[in-house]
Amino acid sequence: MNKKLSMICGSVALFAGACSDNNVSGTSVEPNTVADTVGDLWNPQAGEFAVNTARYAYAESWPKNAVGDGRWFWEMQTDAVDGGESYIAWPVELGTGADSLAPVVDACGGICGTAVLKKGTLTYSPFVGVGFSIATNDVGDPIPVDVSNWGGLCIGYASEAAPTLVLDLGPQLELEFGYALPSVNLPKSGSFVTRCYEWRDFKFPMWANSYIPENWMLNAGEMAAKQLVAIRFRIQAFPGEFKFNITSLGTLGERPLSYQQSSSFVNKPDM
Repeated sequence: MNKKLSMICGSVALFAGACSDNNVSGTSVEPNTVADTVGDLWNPQAGEFAVNTARYAYAESWPKNAVGDGRWFWEMQTDAVDGGESYIAWPVELGTGADSLAPVVDACGGICGTAVLKKGTLTYSPFVGVGFSIATNDVGDPIPVDVSNWGGLCIGYASEAAPTLVLDLGPQLELEFGYALPSVNLPKSGSFVTRCYEWRDFKFPMWANSYIPENWMLNAGEMAAKQLVAIRFRIQAFPGEFKFNITSLGTLGERPLSYQQSSSFVNKPDM
């Protein structure tokens, strides 16, 4: 398992929300810029605690018992399984139940915290992550659904370490693929940016095992989008403490793939 997926306006400003004069940029194969920065799936500055994963759901492509989820969680299977000691330090006390991260969203205008990476006895770089499941069945278990009509993903964030955006296919396929999952590497950014990626931009990591089927290797992102279980924002780096804040999520389905430059951002006052 040693081959797992391997900001700064001031620390207070990172926890509180966006800083002034922030950059907005996007990328999909070639660097581009995006004009709009408020995610059509999730805009926490408007008081949205969960991602609206069912907004563009097609009745014919989702199972009949599927219910949109989108509530944020932090990765339960951390590097502790291999001897790591990493965790996320939250800026406020968490709530209870399925919406336990709602106080964080309310305080930060997003999902913010400090990734405290401690290697322990790991043989690879330590990591932590947050994410949300796309849909659940009638008993509340996450299930795969087709979100290929999104076209891709746009994410607004700031992070002191370079994060990875991971497409979660569920525990069975993750095990079959040797813990390799389709992903894109995001750049670290000291200011708040929005980055956009088409499904085809999501690839298996370089260390992915050779027994992954060829059709998956060639079309990882597109195939994952048709049976997506969850989306993760993961920080994996050398030991240390790294602040981050995720401030919006959107789709590419209703956007043109040629973007216009903009420096606007929805700002939340510093705490």
